[in-house]
Amino acid sequence: MNNLKLFSKLNPLSFDISMIIKNGDDLSVMIESVKLASEISGFAGVTISSCKSAAEYNQLCAKLSAALIERGKQQCSPEWVYRQMLTTFIGFKSVENTNILTGQKTVTKELRLIDDLSAEESERFIESVRNWGISKKLLDK
Repeated sequence: MNNLKLFSKLNPLSFDISMIIKNGDDLSVMIESVKLASEISGFAGVTISSCKSAAEYNQLCAKLSAALIERGKQQCSPEWVYRQMLTTFIGFKSVENTNILTGQKTVTKELRLIDDLSAEESERFIESVRNWGISKKLLDK
């Protein structure tokens, strides 16, 4: 599955359209749909990214969660594992925010997400999580 993300340079709002692309699908139909959406809405760009790494990561978190819970760590839900692995192996990014009423700018830290990573970074991240799980004997080699 690939995500197709359309965004407008004129408008800071982002619009997401997801399409499932299977082997044998006519990509020309998808391209024509994007062109039409672009002409109608004034969208200025397209990003196509793979969902494979996110799905793989979710499965990995579920496996780690089950193994941790089996060892008595009841707080280790898949969501908890998901967040802790991101915190440990990806970290945080600084985000500048502006109060639209006062103009005051503040910088906060937000957890980087797997969607923020390039394909290569995603692969390295998932491999790091997998290796950690193997080293703790939570996953088989």
